[in-house]
Amino acid sequence: MADMYNLRLIKYGNISDAIEYMRENKITDDEVLTRIVMNNDVAEQDQSIVEKIILQDIPEFNKHFKLEVDYVESGKKFTKPFDRDNNIKQLLLYTSLTYYQTEKDKLANVGLSLSSSKSASTTMRFVERIENKVKKPFWEFNSDDIKLTYVEMAKEGYTPHTIVSKISLLIKMLNCLELLASLSPEISIEISSESEWHRAVHSPAKKKPAHQVVHRVKRQFYTKDIIYKALNSDEPRNSVIALLIYRGVKFPARDDPSDNEMGSVKIGDFTGNVLTIHGNYPRTISFTDYEMEFIRDLMGEEEKFEYLFRPDRDANKSRPHEPLKRWALSQKRLKHVEEVMGIPMNYYPIRQSGELEFIDSYLRENKDDPDFKAKDNREQLIAALIKCFEQYGIAKKGELTTKDFGRGKNQERLHTLALLKKQYDFAVKKREDKKSKEQNKTEVKA
Repeated sequence: MADMYNLRLIKYGNISDAIEYMRENKITDDEVLTRIVMNNDVAEQDQSIVEKIILQDIPEFNKHFKLEVDYVESGKKFTKPFDRDNNIKQLLLYTSLTYYQTEKDKLANVGLSLSSSKSASTTMRFVERIENKVKKPFWEFNSDDIKLTYVEMAKEGYTPHTIVSKISLLIKMLNCLELLASLSPEISIEISSESEWHRAVHSPAKKKPAHQVVHRVKRQFYTKDIIYKALNSDEPRNSVIALLIYRGVKFPARDDPSDNEMGSVKIGDFTGNVLTIHGNYPRTISFTDYEMEFIRDLMGEEEKFEYLFRPDRDANKSRPHEPLKRWALSQKRLKHVEEVMGIPMNYYPIRQSGELEFIDSYLRENKDDPDFKAKDNREQLIAALIKCFEQYGIAKKGELTTKDFGRGKNQERLHTLALLKKQYDFAVKKREDKKSKEQNKTEVKA
């Protein structure tokens, strides 16, 4: 695996201060310093030295030298730079990738596959928001910091199963750090000595809080009424993003921006009220006449080859349009909707609410069907969940059967869904009761 990835040190600004510091403190000799300065690629003979320098976390070095992991064959970056502790985090990813399925990993147990390493990168990027709050890296987190991490993940809409998976990836990164530190005894690096992360996931006494935190956090459910209210707000065009999320159009994954369903929707992908989604999970999504009014307003008089969501033409006259990226869709446009609505408008909770509404509608529509009625509650829920997975681009049509929900992550999804559906039903009933009371008050006044 090591020959598939390469370490590079990219130089920024005036590097003389960093060089002078390393010379004065005898971090390494001039011969190595010369190779580091003259070449971006880290030579194999210098790799252990560069690792030691990075683990010392020297501010002067970190300011002017940014580590990145590249694919040897294409030269492309494995992941973009991190905002905090970039050099150490890149080194952790490189270690997990190069140890994967090697003899030395049988003892070290730090290796991760390509897809798992990408997920670890995404998770570390998410955790940076907590690192910024507590002013320390995740490997120094105490139990309170870890609890905050659970809460933030729950607020984002992650299920208990997903949270435990993400925490497990962070633990793998901690294992990498401990391994690197053990290979350089002269390096002193502070790592959560009480293994709080590990106990939080693997100890039976700690497993329950992981689920309880998710359900204790005030979860924001979005009914169709809330989405429609957004469409009728001062941000109707940007609210179409929320509508499409609710109906099953996906944002690109943070660690894989290539499958950008939302940004890639073109005006010509609509035929009447039906949107055809291309990409990894081809499917069609239907909209009501009312919903199409807002979508058509967003289309305007543009040609069919134009993207539904596009940059302001005046600001980009000379540049051909490209699909808007996740950040532009979420942090710019959707945030405007959040400001006028006065409630969070985050991708995962909106999408999850749409999934629950879809399942609820499917169960209602099929309740009188004799074949459907013959199924027990679990089978009915699985049938609804399979249709939901197909509609929301989680599985391809015909890919899943009832048998697939007897084990593994699909069974976990089923259990999580059952819990969420109870909460969703309660939230919907509460809103309906509130609306009914308000209507009664209006009638009494009249």
